[in-house]
Amino acid sequence: VNEVVMITNGLLLDNKHLDDYCEQGLTGVTFSLDSTDEQTCKDTRDISEKTLAKILRNIHLVVNAKSDGKLREVGMNVVISGANCNLEDIQRTMDFALSEGLDFVKFQPIFDDGYVTRNSPQLKLSAIHADEIRKIGNWISESTTLDTNTADFWFTLASLTEGRTLVGGTCGIDDYQSILMNGETKFCYWVDDPVYGKVDEVLTTD
Repeated sequence: VNEVVMITNGLLLDNKHLDDYCEQGLTGVTFSLDSTDEQTCKDTRDISEKTLAKILRNIHLVVNAKSDGKLREVGMNVVISGANCNLEDIQRTMDFALSEGLDFVKFQPIFDDGYVTRNSPQLKLSAIHADEIRKIGNWISESTTLDTNTADFWFTLASLTEGRTLVGGTCGIDDYQSILMNGETKFCYWVDDPVYGKVDEVLTTD
């Protein structure tokens, strides 16, 4: 095993835990944090101001550990929802990542994972977010230097919110992402060495 990456909310990741994990072979940490804005964190995960401040301090702690050679990479996973699906919030998150020296920010879209429908319908993405999503895509294509989702990812997301069919040839979803929308999983599957059958052969996933 060449890489061992921990995905965490970062709340309990203090120096002692981090040193222990690194001694056991930890190579990277990915923080799950949807925003650095207090109100947005409250709306999405019920994170208090005090808790958010602690998480941000722990991110800084882990970045320092990387600078000391204990880790190879530090990044963030950000779930896109109705609460943070705006250019201002995305820019704030990216600015934070750059200022802290994170290696990447990966955005994951959420349409309906069950929790959204039953408990937080205001978080669900829909066609009303499409224009703002395209603004984010345009900004990403022109401004960011950090490793993150391509602009095509955002344009694909905008199209899907408007009910359009996922087109494999222009899909911006990479092989680490899928989108759950109204009970249907949307994904693009890229085959490195495609093998095609006969003209009359039916190919299935069985």
